[in-house]
Amino acid sequence: MGAGGDGGVAGAAVCQTYVIWGLANLWRRRASEGWNRDKHRTPDPRPEPVEGWDRWGERRLESFETEREAQRLLALTLVEMLDRDTLEGAPMQAPTWHIGWLMTQRARRRPDLAEADRAWGMTRPWGACVWDEAGALRSQGEIDARFLRLWRQDWREEQGLPDGAAEAWPVAAEA
Repeated sequence: MGAGGDGGVAGAAVCQTYVIWGLANLWRRRASEGWNRDKHRTPDPRPEPVEGWDRWGERRLESFETEREAQRLLALTLVEMLDRDTLEGAPMQAPTWHIGWLMTQRARRRPDLAEADRAWGMTRPWGACVWDEAGALRSQGEIDARFLRLWRQDWREEQGLPDGAAEAWPVAAEA
């Protein structure tokens, strides 16, 4: 039995058992003789949360249910916005981070409304994020990146990043 197969015995005790002077020498002997931990050893059990498993499970369920409800409300909002015949004069109810996706989906699902949506969208601060100068729809990845640059500070606040911390995130606006 070596340092790895010691059953949890402290390094100093292993040194005494094998008449090895110092932990550095123990590590050298371990390396030279190929000692390693038992590969068939069962993994350590997951540590119990401080509040106990029952309270942890209760908190996880509450978090899951809250997130699920938020996702359902978002889905309903996006479906409603997709189904509208016009966006003109109607309040934009979609969250900022989903507007670009909404516009690409409307263009894909309702091509008859694409030109009206583009004309309406170009009057918004985010219009250039969605369409290029020629009026073509940008790729979804490019739209998302442009939205992050446009509303960089809002994203940082939502994520709880204080001023001066992690300044590279998200990518700063182009100069």
